[in-house]
Amino acid sequence: MARLLKWTVGSAVGLFVALFIIVPIAILWLTSFTGEPIPILEYLTKGQSSAIWQELSHNFTLQYYGELLDTKRYSQGLVNTVGLVPGFTALFLLIALAGRSLISLISVKLADKIGHFLNLNFASIVAALLTVFSLTWQNWLPESTLLWHFMHWLAPGRSGEERFLQTFGFCSSVTVVACILGTIAAFCIERVNIPGRRLFKVLSIVPLALPSFLGALAVKNILGINGVLTKALASLGWGLPFEAQSVWASGLTQIFLYFPFVLLTVSAALEYFDTSLTEAAQSMGASSFFTFLTVRFPLLMPGILSGAFLVFVRSFGDFSAISLLMPLQYPMIVVEAYRDLSGSTYWGGACMLSVLMMLTVLGILGLQKYYLSRANFEIVGGKGHKRIQRSENPWLCALAGSFCAVIFFVPLCFVIITFIVSIAGTWGIEFLPSSYTLSRYAEVWKASWAADSPLANSFMLALPGLFWSLLLATISAAFIARSNSPWRHILDFCVLLPFVVPGVVFAVALICTFNGPPLALHLTGALVVCAYILTSMPYGVRSAIASFSQISRNLEESSSTLGAPSLLTFAKVTAPLIRSGIAAGAIMIFIACMQEVAITLMTCPPQWRPLSTYIFMEIQEGNVFNASAYGIVLFLLIVIPYSLYFVFTSKQNTTMHN
Repeated sequence: MARLLKWTVGSAVGLFVALFIIVPIAILWLTSFTGEPIPILEYLTKGQSSAIWQELSHNFTLQYYGELLDTKRYSQGLVNTVGLVPGFTALFLLIALAGRSLISLISVKLADKIGHFLNLNFASIVAALLTVFSLTWQNWLPESTLLWHFMHWLAPGRSGEERFLQTFGFCSSVTVVACILGTIAAFCIERVNIPGRRLFKVLSIVPLALPSFLGALAVKNILGINGVLTKALASLGWGLPFEAQSVWASGLTQIFLYFPFVLLTVSAALEYFDTSLTEAAQSMGASSFFTFLTVRFPLLMPGILSGAFLVFVRSFGDFSAISLLMPLQYPMIVVEAYRDLSGSTYWGGACMLSVLMMLTVLGILGLQKYYLSRANFEIVGGKGHKRIQRSENPWLCALAGSFCAVIFFVPLCFVIITFIVSIAGTWGIEFLPSSYTLSRYAEVWKASWAADSPLANSFMLALPGLFWSLLLATISAAFIARSNSPWRHILDFCVLLPFVVPGVVFAVALICTFNGPPLALHLTGALVVCAYILTSMPYGVRSAIASFSQISRNLEESSSTLGAPSLLTFAKVTAPLIRSGIAAGAIMIFIACMQEVAITLMTCPPQWRPLSTYIFMEIQEGNVFNASAYGIVLFLLIVIPYSLYFVFTSKQNTTMHN
């Protein structure tokens, strides 16, 4: 009976994953060649599988991929997003690694030598050479050459801003700067005895709980025509170095919202770092700087690369902040994919761009995993390591404390300014509002009881998504962590896909699949809930797997030996031990559901519009006062459960240590 139940539950989870992840991604890929979605589900339910191949062979074309070369906004959108230097460096490394795999079929020794050569130092050299070429080709490359025409088509920008964007890419630049800030902040908190260390750790919640569209709203309120900083500088006779609607404003918004990803991953690595390794290097005569470059920095690379990947994925798929702050003359690939489907229902272009975005993210993920697997990054040995000694140098403490205060104040300032705007009665040319009111919050409360309330809709969509996502995540994590089946690796990869794939891409895939019979779910609340389940499941799965990995199988085997069935063992032994991981996953799932914009905007019917998309549309329409009030409500709905869990886990850890 227990085995039958396991098989039934496993089959249900597998069917759900196949129906809402594998099939949509496959249809998305096929549509990029056909220009119209192939109704695979309809053909399969009618037993007409041959019709799939007939339609594919009849409509197959490379026209839409050719438009990447012919349509300027497509090519420029890809270049502006990724950048020539990061893009060609990654492409070169992927081709080299593919060639190495082919060579390994002939000579394993030669392939190993090539693999040893293709390290991070080599990647840095390639990137440096490409940077010099990309920044200087217009000055020395003859116009009569084919290479000049190719570069002029690929990177025609003449201004400094255009050349910077095309050379380094928006998302790549955000990732690099966020990594620098996050790594420095982690060292300041973990290695310097600065005052308010715990406060800074708590403040790291703020940017993580702040949706990017609220960050964009705050930047408009700060740097806009009537922004706070604009008025303050104008009173001194100064002007802003850049406007709210600019590349720099978009980049700074993402940097200050996403740097905590690097901070958390590097802090976790520093917490378990064996200081005897650096002491051994210094005892051999190495300077502090040389020790950092040769010992500490390489061993922290897994944390830095993990944080960098999270930042890149978030920045790459951040439709809301880019669409609200990026000037129209700088096309971005995520916005162009959205416009093709939502504006003109151009399936071929939208799916082609979506496939390119998906391949870009998967390529970066593959490179990250390759470089992490090629080296040994062990920093915790069998023996205990020394207790961390934080620097007491007063100058260093002051400098580190000031740095942390500045970078954590910016996201906090986003919240403060948004709150001031939400309670402003009238606000003209004055530096601060001339009057204040809470009437907007009264209107929010009154409107929350209406039938089409955005606040009520958020809970109506997020709570079912939370329940089913947590249930499926726990079942999937148990299968991945406890099963020896080879299918566990496939399930792990499929569950991860909605996390790494940008929201716009996943929305396009879902619309392609469920835009007609037999499951015409497009523009229904059911499809939104399913999308929430799939995009938030990775948080629950990763959290539950981490909890499973900390539990010895001997406990479960002892229960089974005493005659307890597997379900009773899970309920009485395993579940209580993984409840903290499940709670962490539940909070992250809830936050992901409440913050989601792109998928909801493209799949949700108007009567089911949740708080996130309502705020986004209010910002687009210029209703900043109303958007600010709803934005503060959404921020509180996200940050309060996050803070409660932070306090709970802190007390739990203190009790365990005592």
